[in-house]
Amino acid sequence: MPLVGLLVGNSVAHALGNGSRYAGGTLLVAMGAWQLAQTARASRKGLRPPSIATRRLLLTAFALSIDNLVVGFSLGVQHTPVIEAVVAFAVASVGLTLLGLEFGRRLATVVGSGSQYLAGIVLVSVGILVAVGEL
Repeated sequence: MPLVGLLVGNSVAHALGNGSRYAGGTLLVAMGAWQLAQTARASRKGLRPPSIATRRLLLTAFALSIDNLVVGFSLGVQHTPVIEAVVAFAVASVGLTLLGLEFGRRLATVVGSGSQYLAGIVLVSVGILVAVGEL
């Protein structure tokens, strides 16, 4: 997404404006609320919470990437070299994703079944922070 933003540039950045921030935040809040509802429903019925479906995982990734698109736009306006930006975003994104996956896996073993609730709360919280411009 940052690469797309770098290549498209300033005109689209102005058209999207803060609307992309609200759209991404809303999607994340919706995904978190869905996670909480599904977990509560499964727990009432005595079932295991459902695992994340590929479609939901892709939608969450898209919602998080909207912010990256806007960052790419701003970097494109400032004529940031594409290769430097792509390498920086790739290293940061992959590194933090792997760190998050490992931390989440370890946290799930400690928290147990509450990890599904925790995941939903984190998504809602991140969505709110994205929407209000804190992330």
